[in-house]
Amino acid sequence: MPPRRHRVRRALLVAPVLVALLAVGDLTWQALKRDAAHAPSAADQQPLGTPLSWAPPPLEHPITIRVGRSGGKFELEPERDYQIVLTETVSAPGGVILDGGRDVVLIDGHITIPWAGPGAGGDQRRALLLQHQTGTVHIEGLLIDNSGGDLSEGIQIDAKSAIVHIENVRISGVHARDEVNFSDNHPDLIQPWGGVRELLVDHLTGSTGYQGLFLVANFGKIGHVVLRNVNLTATASGKYLLWKGPDRAQTFPMEIEGLWLDTSAAGGPVGIWPDGRSATPCRAVVAADRNSVSWAPGCGTEGSAQIGLPPGGDFVPAARIGLGYVSPGYQ
Repeated sequence: MPPRRHRVRRALLVAPVLVALLAVGDLTWQALKRDAAHAPSAADQQPLGTPLSWAPPPLEHPITIRVGRSGGKFELEPERDYQIVLTETVSAPGGVILDGGRDVVLIDGHITIPWAGPGAGGDQRRALLLQHQTGTVHIEGLLIDNSGGDLSEGIQIDAKSAIVHIENVRISGVHARDEVNFSDNHPDLIQPWGGVRELLVDHLTGSTGYQGLFLVANFGKIGHVVLRNVNLTATASGKYLLWKGPDRAQTFPMEIEGLWLDTSAAGGPVGIWPDGRSATPCRAVVAADRNSVSWAPGCGTEGSAQIGLPPGGDFVPAARIGLGYVSPGYQ
């Protein structure tokens, strides 16, 4: 791993901007939200739903970083805490990259990806990358959508030492440009390809043209996953809404409490891999009535997934999050 950076910088930022970023570090979170340069959304500043499972970490002398429309990459000091404030809709190829930091909190905001140019890869069409954090990352009230037209990746994680909270988040419309052969990208809603110590999700709604939660330890270990109040929908080209490792050697503990998977538009299987076609002993088992899916014993997955839509609709409606979001608090 390359040595840590000992400064905060955004690509192409000049020194006065750096000074300004550091100067707001002592502002309180609520004061910053009141001063943010955006109007309330259709959420009308009403809390969404019931108290969430995991509170943000207490921040010690945090540095506050404001992110504007152009997004960008922010390199964070490894032993410092940060508040990230999206002051307006981020609409730029590459979205937002948060690289480093100890405890990092991002509450409310909107990210979309406009046309990223011919031949653009998944990294240019990704909304948010969390990378190299060492403490707890708290993402809440964030709307990621395809209003810009070129969204192909939602949230990617490369933070094997971090605990990541994703709560009251909606990611809709991730897609490939080639929805037949997927020659340009295999879209994902959330993909911890670089590893994560714990991935804790409470209230997530997503729609995808290929993969949903792609939970495979490509370059770092996935320690533990909790999924609560999650509903995922496959569009016509959708394939796998939940992919949990290819075999027993790469499995990890996962707890499920309220997971709904809707593949009706795709007209295919229930959208979980490994399934009954796989030889791995850790495959998913579809109930005889095809209304639910569970996992073989000994594979570390507790709970089951329901097939279809939640009776009450999406767990995270688009109009209730994003800019102007108000948290319902925490259990």
